[in-house]
Amino acid sequence: MCNLKQVTMKKTLFLVFIMSYAGVLYGQGDPVNNVFEKYLGKEGFSTITITGDMLDMMTKMQEESKDTVLQSKLSSVKILVTDKESDNRPTGIDFMTEVYSKLNKTVYKELMTVKEAGEDVIILARGDNDLISEVLIIIGGKENNALIQITGSILLRELADLTGDIQFNGLEQLKKLEK
Repeated sequence: MCNLKQVTMKKTLFLVFIMSYAGVLYGQGDPVNNVFEKYLGKEGFSTITITGDMLDMMTKMQEESKDTVLQSKLSSVKILVTDKESDNRPTGIDFMTEVYSKLNKTVYKELMTVKEAGEDVIILARGDNDLISEVLIIIGGKENNALIQITGSILLRELADLTGDIQFNGLEQLKKLEK
C-alpha cells in the first residue's frame, strides 16, 4: 500500500513539474509578437498590419500583373518602425538585440546579413525546403529600427518579387537577395 502511495505521489509531482515547465515556456512567448505588442500604439513607433483580405484586394487591383506573388499566398504583413520625425523619438532601442537574440535559431534559416555603419540587417526565413511560411526582416541600430514579419506560403525564389508588390521601408532589403 505504501508503494502505491509513493508511485501516485511521484506521478503527481511529475505532472505538476511538466505543467509548470509548459507554463514557463508558454509565458516566454514569441519574441517577434512580444516586440510588436510592446511598442503597439507607443509614441515614436509606427505599426502597420496588412491582413490577408487586404492583400487579396491589392492583387485584384493589380490586374496587369497576373503573375503577382501576393495572390492567395500571403496571410499577413506586419511592420514596426521607429519614427524618425517624432519629437519623442525613442532612444536606446535596438530591434536586433531585442528580437534576434531571443529567437529560436534552430527554427529560422538565415538568408542574408548586412552590416553597415550603425545599422545591422538580417533576413530570416522559416519553412520547409523552398516553401517558406514566415520571413523576418530585422533592422537594428542607433538610427533605424524596423521589424517586418511576412507570413503565408511563398516559394524562396519569389521572395525578391515582394518588393515590387508591397512598397514599404525595409522591404527593399529583399531586393538584395536577387544579387
